[in-house]
Amino acid sequence: MRNLFLLTSLFLFNYSYSQVLHCDSVPFDSFSITFQSAFDYNSPSTDASKFYVMELNGTYSVATNGHAADAAFEYGNNNPAIAYMAWTWNGANSPRPDTDVYNPNHQYFYTFNGDGNAQNFGFWDSAYEDNSGQLVVEILECIDVAQIEEIKLDYKELVSVYDMSGNQVEISSNKLLIYQYSDGSTKMIYNINPY
Repeated sequence: MRNLFLLTSLFLFNYSYSQVLHCDSVPFDSFSITFQSAFDYNSPSTDASKFYVMELNGTYSVATNGHAADAAFEYGNNNPAIAYMAWTWNGANSPRPDTDVYNPNHQYFYTFNGDGNAQNFGFWDSAYEDNSGQLVVEILECIDVAQIEEIKLDYKELVSVYDMSGNQVEISSNKLLIYQYSDGSTKMIYNINPY
């Protein structure tokens, strides 16, 4: 049995809600998604009354141009890393991990409710000879779930940008700037590449 503490997040109507869950779990399924050939795998059928946690670890590449990715981000050609998913889960390549932030340890958790069906995982490419790596997947079935804490975080937007003299300016590179947000907070940021 594994004892997990998970942070799950939901963004709804300009507010962010997060909750910390405690989950006692047992192994449900494990396999590896490979990228050197077409991949199609179905898990055992999930129980519609159960909650599941999927843990993914590993890295892969689907090109030789510096591409490097993990379960949720492409980090080889992008700094900072960008959301990316070449593999599919139930036909979609858009599900995001519970904590949707790049993890340099390449470990991500996805929580989901069972629906009575198998979970399908796949990968397809037009050329496999330049692909490498794998994602190790472990699906755990929660046998006891308890919510420990719910946190409501107010949504904040960038309101103004100031230089070090206090003059309002546009975002630019190679300068230390002060970003002011709608909740009144500020951050000093040095941009190397402006957006």
